[in-house]
Amino acid sequence: MTKKDAADNEPLHIQELVPGSVCKLIIAAYASLNTKGSAASASANESEEEYENRLTKKITEMLRHYSIEVVEIEHSLHTDRSFAVLIFAHYLITASPDLETLRHDIREEASQLGISIRMQRSELFSYMHRI
Repeated sequence: MTKKDAADNEPLHIQELVPGSVCKLIIAAYASLNTKGSAASASANESEEEYENRLTKKITEMLRHYSIEVVEIEHSLHTDRSFAVLIFAHYLITASPDLETLRHDIREEASQLGISIRMQRSELFSYMHRI
């Protein structure tokens, strides 16, 4: 077995989260078309652009509350969703990290806005989609 073959068969190692490190996140936020009556539903006099801007602002404020720095936002066009964005963010680890608690808290707050949020480490996303 050559060195190259051995390297290809090694398990993927992702940097451990230690205080002072930065965890890169990918956050998918969306609202379904059937969210009538929720904070995510568009008002009658609100344009689609105003609706998207309002929800994006609420999401970024929520993330800022959890000390998550938004790096980039990509709006998605979906026919089965009334709103969808992909957010690339950084989270500075200041103490022993508990991403599950962070994920749970953000999901709870998002549900009060009438939106769904999925969050994962970008390294995991990249490794899952490697061929």
